[in-house]
Amino acid sequence: MLNAQNYLGYNDWRLPVTAPVNGTAFNYSSSVYSGANDNGYNISAPTTVFAGSTGSELANLYYTSLANHAYYDATGVDQSGTYCGGPNGCLQNTDPFINMQVWWYWSGTGYDGSVSNDEKWVFDTSAGIQEYMSDGTQLFVWPVRSGLSSASAPSAAQPVPALGGFGLAALGLLLAALARRGIRQ
Repeated sequence: MLNAQNYLGYNDWRLPVTAPVNGTAFNYSSSVYSGANDNGYNISAPTTVFAGSTGSELANLYYTSLANHAYYDATGVDQSGTYCGGPNGCLQNTDPFINMQVWWYWSGTGYDGSVSNDEKWVFDTSAGIQEYMSDGTQLFVWPVRSGLSSASAPSAAQPVPALGGFGLAALGLLLAALARRGIRQ
């Protein structure tokens, strides 16, 4: 819908990519805290083995660009009282973005690394964890465009304010109403 509407003057919007954090192959081990596999906390977080990895665009944005923390540190120690208090959980820094939600966001990448897999990688901004879920679950989306998000990250995605399912529906209704109004005049 964003591409069809040429949203903000662009028609190359997509969902964020989730590639292997180690740069070569997905590590599907059970959820861990250290950021050493693709299913868990602290993926690409500072002080972890793959610090700054851009494999998961959402994890990189959450940890590297926005400097948020996970519910558990890399050793498994609960950080809820230190970094993750209040109604936003661990999502303490959203600047410069608006409308970031404390919930799960879809990736455009299937659990097996393809686009067509019935399970997709997801990222939870309330706890800083990456996992996977079945298609059809209602989660938020964060459309991105390939390009520069900073001078130091030439291949990073360029995120825009998040729109959930209801936000996208409202945007569609608004655009339809504006189009209808333009036709009448």
